[in-house]
Amino acid sequence: MRMNKLLVSLFCFSLIVLGCDPERFAIKSYQPIDCRIYSDFHLVHSFADGFVVDGGGVVGMQSLYHTQYYFETYITHIGNSGFKILLRPNVQERIVDSGLVLSFTSPGGLRLDSAGKTIQQNTSFHFPDSTPVFVTIYNEEKFLQVTVGCDTVVKYFGATLASDDLVVQSLGDSRVRVQKAEWYKIKFHEGD
Repeated sequence: MRMNKLLVSLFCFSLIVLGCDPERFAIKSYQPIDCRIYSDFHLVHSFADGFVVDGGGVVGMQSLYHTQYYFETYITHIGNSGFKILLRPNVQERIVDSGLVLSFTSPGGLRLDSAGKTIQQNTSFHFPDSTPVFVTIYNEEKFLQVTVGCDTVVKYFGATLASDDLVVQSLGDSRVRVQKAEWYKIKFHEGD
């Protein structure tokens, strides 16, 4: 009996010390993607190959050692408010600098900005609602390209250096589902 109590106490202590962090999870993919919740963790629901972010939820994604990368996923947006993808943010245990912010909103269309300054805008572009859309992000040194479906929505060449993080933020009443995410290291060939 005494041994059982000792084992139960040891088990509980190990859970406390090594326990699950409700703000961290991983996406299973070719190369696992580490995720960190930067909002109320109740607004995010993770599953094996992705996650769902309810309105106001914020999730950061990172693939260690891949500052130059090709990222692909299916994003489903449901709602009226839209969402943001923070490209090249400075992230520690919090979002220090949002970097380049790509916003998809119903009244505003698409907008890429940095520190509140608009870099690109397309008010006629509307992210499809309630259907999975293939999204890719190519991030190399000072060049950045984002495609939504078959449309290249951002081609950016600028001074903002690449980072190994991406952040997804759902706005207002919207819900965003990120699914089948894959993060690849860019393979450079001799002479490129």
